Amino acid sequence: MRIKVELLEKKVESPDGSIRARCPACAAEGGDSKGEHLMVFANGKFGCAVHPGDREHRKRIFALVGVGQRRPAPYYPRVRLTVKPKPGWKD
Repeated sequence: MRIKVELLEKKVESPDGSIRARCPACAAEGGDSKGEHLMVFANGKFGCAVHPGDREHRKRIFALVGVGQRRPAPYYPRVRLTVKPKPGWKD
């Protein structure tokens, strides 16, 4: 999941490539007026300092400023194999 950095408000870039900005999910509820809740790291991961570990809050951030769609979970079809024993095998 990636964030469109252009859409962020009050963004401040750090020398290590990370960005601190106003959290769009908090801003939608009238919070984060200082613009310091959201952290976007150089590897693309992001999180809100006020709601750490809150999956629903992260989904809301992605819905507001995310790029593309979430990747669906990979599908692995179930396959049943039938193996016949070689002649001469004993049970």
